[in-house]
Amino acid sequence: MHSVGKQRDGERLITVEVTLYPPLRRHRSRRESVSLSASADIDALLELLSIKQYEVGAIYINREAATFTTRMCEGDDIQLLPLIGGG
Repeated sequence: MHSVGKQRDGERLITVEVTLYPPLRRHRSRRESVSLSASADIDALLELLSIKQYEVGAIYINREAATFTTRMCEGDDIQLLPLIGGG
């Protein structure tokens, strides 16, 4: 069961752990704790981190594939992997 999280101006907040892989880090640490609205989805997280959807190749929440519209829960472990090209 997930804990309730903190509150800011009556809004319930959750804290998630985010792992960023280069080049998504952009002067950030590899792993960050991020607090955001309990109703937030991955899109909201990306906006908070100033990361564009087209830069993200894969999203995992607790080691399971997720989408931009997937909502997060308190304590979730989020991994954002960059889009990788080659040839």
